[in-house]
Amino acid sequence: MNNKWLKIALLAVLGLVLAGGLVFAGVEIGKKQVQTKLSLFPTPTIIPTITSDQPTLTVKQYGGMLMAECKDRNYISDTADYIIEGAVRKVENKWNKEKTVIFTYSDLVIENILKGLPFAENKLQIVTPGGCVEGICMEVENQPISHMGKRVRIYVKETDEEFLIVCGEFGVEEIQ
Repeated sequence: MNNKWLKIALLAVLGLVLAGGLVFAGVEIGKKQVQTKLSLFPTPTIIPTITSDQPTLTVKQYGGMLMAECKDRNYISDTADYIIEGAVRKVENKWNKEKTVIFTYSDLVIENILKGLPFAENKLQIVTPGGCVEGICMEVENQPISHMGKRVRIYVKETDEEFLIVCGEFGVEEIQ
């Protein structure tokens, strides 16, 4: 009788080991087929300085506001030094120099300035943390997402000679 239970116990253990091995193998295979995703919170200090062949105004992401304030469209309009409408003409994702953070660079052609003085150029570049490069994706919460060809209205604040989007994703809205 003891031999029968011993055989059953050994078969059960062997079955568990086999099942565990198959699950582990499946996870390892799955890792190779799915893009890697990094999730970070916005850190404005890591945004790089942009250099370009042509002069381009650079607008960076900006957080730091309370969520309740950022959901109030009047607050965003009042806080913004510029309200700009334009079309996204180019979107490119790139690593920083150290290859530790991915940034999205969205080129916007300015069509209309609703608030603020005109710029020397009729284009600007929006730089936000996050994006996908070489099969690796980095997602960052509360970032505006730009798609090529979309028309947008952005709310921009000028601070210490930098241009920042007011309230991150709430400071960019798609328009028709």
